[in-house]
Amino acid sequence: MRVLFYSQVGGMGGSTRLLLNLGRHLADETEVFVALPEVNDSIDRDLRLAYPDLHFINQDLDTLNALKADAALFHLPLSLPAAVDMDVRYKYAVSMEIIESLPVIFTDELVSKFDHLFYLHEEQVQDLSERVQKECCSLMPLINNINFSLPFKKTKTVAVIGGRRKVSWVQLLRIAASLPYGYRLVNWSEEVHDHVNFRWRRLLRYRWLKQYLQYRWLYFRKRPQLLPVEIDVRTMMSQFDALVHVPSFSNGTSTVVSDALQCGKLVFLSNIPGTVRAYSGLPGVIILDKGIRHYSDVLEAYDEDVWLQIKRAYGHVYSRKDALRQWRDAIFEGK
Repeated sequence: MRVLFYSQVGGMGGSTRLLLNLGRHLADETEVFVALPEVNDSIDRDLRLAYPDLHFINQDLDTLNALKADAALFHLPLSLPAAVDMDVRYKYAVSMEIIESLPVIFTDELVSKFDHLFYLHEEQVQDLSERVQKECCSLMPLINNINFSLPFKKTKTVAVIGGRRKVSWVQLLRIAASLPYGYRLVNWSEEVHDHVNFRWRRLLRYRWLKQYLQYRWLYFRKRPQLLPVEIDVRTMMSQFDALVHVPSFSNGTSTVVSDALQCGKLVFLSNIPGTVRAYSGLPGVIILDKGIRHYSDVLEAYDEDVWLQIKRAYGHVYSRKDALRQWRDAIFEGK
């Protein structure tokens, strides 16, 4: 049996890693082919080295048809490519993001092009008819990257995840203002640095003095330090004590939140429905609806006991092994 994963999102994002981790799991039983968009030579090469048991192929239609796959899983947040009409026995779609501005929104008509729709958040199917939701859709768990254990290490570092379009700058300013003495912000996206620089200069031009002063302070005093993109999740997770995931109007796959909690890290999250429903109430999760002093106290109190409490609590509500098994059974249902 041959299985194809087709995604319009490449690079190191949560949706890509979810598919690759699933592919690695399925590769024990079948051939898995992955068609991703090209990002850059370095990242594309690193992905191939990190997942040697997967076959990476081009996205052109001739290559896909020549593959003669038995099942295909499509991640299509940007458009409907011609590949959707390729001849394949079982055709699945997966919805990972909740972003209102994305061009592709699942409707009854669109779901009918596939044998089944897998989704991660309830909001993704709320516009579908009750019949389609019941017969053609399945809520699936996240697949995180943590198949290892890290020792405790206090770094006094807070990591901001996401590029310019995935960061609420109001929330980022609040986190920056709450950092205790000696703490630093880090980020893996050059977009954040460029946007902070652009933002404070633009605010000055429009004479929004208060916001200008806030952004200028952030740029010169608390600007996140840029770290190189890490293909190795173990290295990435060892670089910080707390993760900041603050999308302004939506939440994406949130794989990195699951990664952080399983590694015993603190997580600061936006007060938005999908995030609150998935993670609120868990030890180590701080929803950004309180004052700056509270966030500072939480960071200073983080120690080995807190780290262990976070890991144990998340282990009671999430099993990576069970998540992989559920996805495997769903895809091989018609085998």
